[in-house]
Amino acid sequence: MLLFSSPANVDRFSVVTLVFFFLSTIFVIQPIKIPIYLPFLRPRYIPIDLNTAPILAIAILWASQCLGPEQIRDGIVGTGADLHIWLPSY
Repeated sequence: MLLFSSPANVDRFSVVTLVFFFLSTIFVIQPIKIPIYLPFLRPRYIPIDLNTAPILAIAILWASQCLGPEQIRDGIVGTGADLHIWLPSY
C-alpha cells in the first residue's frame, strides 16, 4: 500500500518548507540566543524562541516564494471551510 500517490508532487519548495518547519519546531523546544558584538558596546543577544522562530520561518518561506500571500492570509484569517463544525445549528 502506497502512502503517496506519486513522488512527482514533492518539489524543492516542499522540502524547504519541511526543513524550516522542523527547524522552527526545534528552536521552539530548545531556544537559543545569538550574540551580536558591536564595537564599544556590550554584546547584544537575539533570541530565537517561541516568539520569534515561527515568524522568522514564515518570513523566510515567503521571501523564498515557498509560501504565497494566499497561504499566509489563510493561515492568519482562515478559509472558513471548517466553520460549520464549530457553529451550533439551531
